[in-house]
Amino acid sequence: MDHQHQLREAKILCASGQLYKGIESFNRVEEQGSDIVDTCLGPGVALVALRRFNEAEGDFSIRNLLAD
Repeated sequence: MDHQHQLREAKILCASGQLYKGIESFNRVEEQGSDIVDTCLGPGVALVALRRFNEAEGDFSIRNLLAD
C-alpha cells in the first residue's frame, strides 16, 4: 500500500473513532519512510482525543526531536 493510501486510511480510522487502529496506521506510514506532516502529527492528535495527554506531549516532543 502506498504512503498516500495508508495515510488516508489512518485519517479515516481516527475520524471514525477507531483511534488505536489509526495510531497504528500512522506509525506504519512513518515506518515506510513518509515524512508528510500529517504522518508526524496524527498519532499525537489521536492520543489527545483519547485524553492521553502526557503520552501525546511525549509523542509530539519525540517527533519534533527526530525532525531536527
